[in-house]
Amino acid sequence: MSTTTESSTASVAQTPAVSLFQRAHQKMQMLQRIDAQVSSLLEQRQKAQDELRSVQLELNEEIDKVARSAEENGASSRRIRPVIIAHDEDEAPMMHLTAAVA
Repeated sequence: MSTTTESSTASVAQTPAVSLFQRAHQKMQMLQRIDAQVSSLLEQRQKAQDELRSVQLELNEEIDKVARSAEENGASSRRIRPVIIAHDEDEAPMMHLTAAVA
């Protein structure tokens, strides 16, 4: 009879341990999924930032073309030019308008 008592005592003792191991395993899996999501988001952010830089360059080229054309046609020597200022990677770039005298 002592074997049955020892066996039931061991299974009662294992149940909380098994439950804790299962919870720990679930949390580790959740962390792995979150890490994968964060990695994916960082890749998306980098791609969007690269695309923004490309568009900024195109925008600056277009503005320069318009400014040159205006100067060639004798337009006013004072013009408004947007200047894109890139901040730290944690902040979004901002566009400011400045008056430039040619």
